Amino acid sequence: LCSYHNTYRLTLQYALWDFLRELGESDVGGLGRLSDESGSAVVPLRRIVNVAKLYAWLLSRQALSLLILKTVTFARVGDQARVFFQVMFTTLFTLHRKRSAQDEQTLFNVFHRAAANPTMCHGILFFFHHFVRNCELVAEDDRSVVKWGCRVAKQAVRSSVGTASFDDI
Repeated sequence: LCSYHNTYRLTLQYALWDFLRELGESDVGGLGRLSDESGSAVVPLRRIVNVAKLYAWLLSRQALSLLILKTVTFARVGDQARVFFQVMFTTLFTLHRKRSAQDEQTLFNVFHRAAANPTMCHGILFFFHHFVRNCELVAEDDRSVVKWGCRVAKQAVRSSVGTASFDDI
C-alpha cells in the first residue's frame, strides 16, 4: 500500500511519532500533542516489541524510509524508546542476514536512502555505537549479525555523506 499512495506512508509516520510520544519522547514530531498527556505511562513490553518489529519489516521492504525518524534525538532517548529502537534495528539487521550479496545491498540501500539527513544519520550511528552493537536483548547467535548490520549501515552513510566525521562512531 505504501508504494501506491504517499498518504499511507504519512499515516504510518504520524502513527510512529504518536507511539514514540507515548513512550515518553515528547519532542518527536515537532509541536507534540495538544493535550495535557505527559507520556510517562508505562507501555507494555510486548506492544513495544511488536510495533518495533512492524516498523523494522516496513523499513526492510523499503515501504518506509529511515527519514521517518528525522525528528528523533537519538542521543537522549528514554528507556522505553531505547528498547524500541534496539528491537527495531536488531530486527532490521536479522531480516537481512548475510545470506547473499543482495541482502547486504538491500540493507545498504535502507541506510543510503536516509543519508539525505546527515544529522539524523549521525544520531543513528551514535545510537548503534552505544546501544545496539553490544545490546543484551540480542541472542548470542545474532550478535555477529547485529555487528555486521552496524558496519553496513556505517558504510552506507559514509559513502553517501562523504565525510570522515563518522569514523569515531
